[in-house]
Amino acid sequence: MSGHPWPSEAPAPAPGFEGLASQAAQAHASTPPDNAAAGGQAGAGAADAGGRRPPSVLIVGGSMGGCCAAVALGHVGCRVEVFEKAPGDLKSQGAGLVVQPDLAAFLQRYGAVRSIEEVCVRSAGRQYVDSNGRVIGGNDELQLFSAWDVLHRAVKARVPPQLYHSSSSVAAVAAAPGGVSITLQGGQQHSGDLLVGCDGPGSLVRRTFLPDATSEYQGYVAWRGLVPEQDLPQHVLEFIQNKFTVHQMPRSHILAYIIPGADGSTQPGGRRVNWVWYVNTPADSLPALFEDVHGHHHLYSVPRGLLRDEVAAERKVAARKELPPALADLVGHTRDVFVQAIHDQLAPRLALSDSCCLLGDAGCILRPHTAAGTTKAAVDATALAASLQRCAFQLGPALREYECSQLALARHLVDVGRSIGTRSQFPERAGQD
Repeated sequence: MSGHPWPSEAPAPAPGFEGLASQAAQAHASTPPDNAAAGGQAGAGAADAGGRRPPSVLIVGGSMGGCCAAVALGHVGCRVEVFEKAPGDLKSQGAGLVVQPDLAAFLQRYGAVRSIEEVCVRSAGRQYVDSNGRVIGGNDELQLFSAWDVLHRAVKARVPPQLYHSSSSVAAVAAAPGGVSITLQGGQQHSGDLLVGCDGPGSLVRRTFLPDATSEYQGYVAWRGLVPEQDLPQHVLEFIQNKFTVHQMPRSHILAYIIPGADGSTQPGGRRVNWVWYVNTPADSLPALFEDVHGHHHLYSVPRGLLRDEVAAERKVAARKELPPALADLVGHTRDVFVQAIHDQLAPRLALSDSCCLLGDAGCILRPHTAAGTTKAAVDATALAASLQRCAFQLGPALREYECSQLALARHLVDVGRSIGTRSQFPERAGQD
C-alpha cells in the first residue's frame, strides 16, 4: 500500500534531533551514584577539577522542562530547586506524544525508566482513511507513543521531593548581587547563582527580560481528547487497530493513536486513545472559546476538565458531520475535550544574562505537528548541563554556548512546524514563507 502524499505529523525522529542528546551527554558521561541519580545533587557543592563549584540553580516551572532540567543539572552536581505554581501532580497537562530517540535516551540515561517499553505503546504502522473510514494509504513505520502525564510522573520521580516546591507561584524574578533571585506570591524570596526559565509559553522569566518577545496566533486550534479503551465501542478499537490513524479534510485533519493508560498501563484494555483535530478558527472567536467553566480566559489552552460543556457539545456535533463514523464516535465518547490555540513563538535569545536562561517552551513554542516539544525540553536540559560542565561552570561562556546550539535547533523546528501547518490548514499559502 503506497504512502499518503502528505505526512501528518513528523515521523520519528523529528528533523534536527537524532544524536543531539547523545553528543551532549559525552561531556558529562560519568555515572552518578544510584542514590544521587534522582535529580542528581551528586557531589552538590563540590568544586570541579578547575576549582569552580557547580552553581545553585533556581528553576521556574515544574512541568516537563523543569523536571528535565533538574535531573540533568543535578547529575553534574548543581544544587537545584524547582518552583511550580500548580498544586500536586500536573494530571490535566498534556496528552499523547511521540517518543523520539533522544527523549528515550534521556529517560533511560537518568533512570526515569529501566526500559522505554514500560512507558510506551508501539504502533503497528500508519493508516490514512477517507471520509467513509476506508483505508486509502499507509505504511509499516513503527513509532513509540506515550502520554505526557506518564512521562512527567517518571521524570519528576527522579527529583528529590524536598527540592520540588508545588503551589509555589513565582511573582517576580530579578538579577541579584552575584546571582539571581525570585519572589513567590506569598512574598518569600530565594536566591541562587543561575535562574532557568522553564515556565512554558506564557513564561514570566521571558516576559521579564524580553517583554517584546510575544507569541503569534496562527489561525487554527487543536482540539484534543483522551479516551480509556474500556469506554470505547469495539468497532472504534478495531478501526484504529493500534495504528497511527489519519483522516485529512480540506484545510483540516484529525489523527488518533493509542497511548498508555492514566496509571501507566501499556496492556490492551488499560490504555487510552489519544486524538488531535486541527480546525481553522478566526482569532475573534477565541475569547468565547477559551473562557473556561469558571469564567477565566485562557490564552494558549483550556486544560482537561475546564472546557465548558456547550463548547464540547458543539465540537461533538461537528464531528458527526465532518468525520468518518468511527472517529466521530471516538470524539463523541470523550469525557473531557480540551483545546489548544496554535501559536508560533521564538525568543531572540535563550541566554538572557550571564545568570539566566530559557529552556523548552519558555524559549520556543513548537507546533504539535513537529512531534518534538517534549523531546526538545529533554535535549535542551542535556545541552545546558553539558555546556556548564564543558565550560567548567563559568556561567557566561556556558550559557552562550548553550544558546548557540539550542537556538539554532529551535529555529529549525519552528520552520518545520510552520511548513507542515501551512500545507495542512492553509494550502493556498504553501511556498510563500
